[in-house]
Amino acid sequence: MADDAQRALSILLVDDHADTLNVLARLLRKCGHTVETASTVDEAVAAVGRSRFDILVSDIALPDGSGTEVMKVVREVHGAPGIALTGHGDEEYIEACAKAGFAERLLKPVIFDKLVKAMEKVLPEVPGPIC
Repeated sequence: MADDAQRALSILLVDDHADTLNVLARLLRKCGHTVETASTVDEAVAAVGRSRFDILVSDIALPDGSGTEVMKVVREVHGAPGIALTGHGDEEYIEACAKAGFAERLLKPVIFDKLVKAMEKVLPEVPGPIC
């Protein structure tokens, strides 16, 4: 659990699978982070316009587009890094994630410890453990 205000992150979490979205959001909040959730590209882009985020954690396959679209907006507006969540491990997805600016990519189902490690890797300037 985060015990220091410097460790608290503002996270945009995007996934159209309600259970995944709710469980990951709850776990990240339990670590002391502020988490805004979205289940579509449109919702995520609207959130980017309302709030500043330290990191994006996003599913790639969304009902109204792709998480790569969200990543591009987050990078333009906030310069924040991103972690892609995907059920696909083929070269096309790997390349699309990297090209959009995702720093890391995790295969679904997401193992929370792997997500935390990826966040620590992507955000090395955050003091101490992320969770």
